[in-house]
Amino acid sequence: MAEESDRSQLPAGWECRYDIRSGRPYFINHFNRTTTWEDPRVRYWQYSQYIQSQNSMALSSATTITSQDMPLQVSK
Repeated sequence: MAEESDRSQLPAGWECRYDIRSGRPYFINHFNRTTTWEDPRVRYWQYSQYIQSQNSMALSSATTITSQDMPLQVSK
């Protein structure tokens, strides 16, 4: 799980600046050259938690193959 200090960091390629008129923070995505008022950390960390939960579910539901599960090979 992400540390609290990691959550305060913007995802790679993002920058935060402040609007001169309103003082509101806005966010710049340098990868696709867009701006948004929405903080990308919220979506990024929600997605990160979703992926972690999916990975842990996949690992817990994966079955381990044992020698009893393998078909016998008969040599002729």
